[in-house]
Amino acid sequence: MRICEKKGQHAEGVVAFSPDGLILATGAADDSKLKLWDAATGGLVKALKADVDDAVSIAFSRDGKFLAAGSSGDATVTLWDVASGKVINSFKSDQKVVSPDFNVTLSPDGRFVAAAGSDKYARLWDIAAGQEIARFASGKENVSPSDREDANCVAFSPNGKILAVGFGSAVMLWDVTNIVGSH
Repeated sequence: MRICEKKGQHAEGVVAFSPDGLILATGAADDSKLKLWDAATGGLVKALKADVDDAVSIAFSRDGKFLAAGSSGDATVTLWDVASGKVINSFKSDQKVVSPDFNVTLSPDGRFVAAAGSDKYARLWDIAAGQEIARFASGKENVSPSDREDANCVAFSPNGKILAVGFGSAVMLWDVTNIVGSH
């Protein structure tokens, strides 16, 4: 079965299945909307109603209620309520340029979103408060920020206590229990 085929346009650039496997979310650089598809029939369920400038990473929450998208064009993470299609919040990096390595993930409890990008940092936002609560850099502490490595990818441990961040030549792990426990 084929879904999302577009004649004369670029193919979908990012894809993610909902945790129950019923919905496939897609996004493309030449289309400013994310689309939700019925994975069984290939039919379009809905197009999410917010501009996403070059989505390079999408992720569902563990319960499938939320969808996060990282946009390299404007260095923003946008979070939607999947059922309503409404934007819950947008989280903006203070950097203007974020590479295609921009990666997003949601915590297992759905309370936090993390993103990594070429501005040398991974960030952690509290979804309910809409605020950045932590910023993580590679372990090279005695060098200027321009000499640090880009943060390429992020992942929470299944229990949500550890945030893994992939930098150019290393993966670093942070215990985030004290950070998230205070929010």
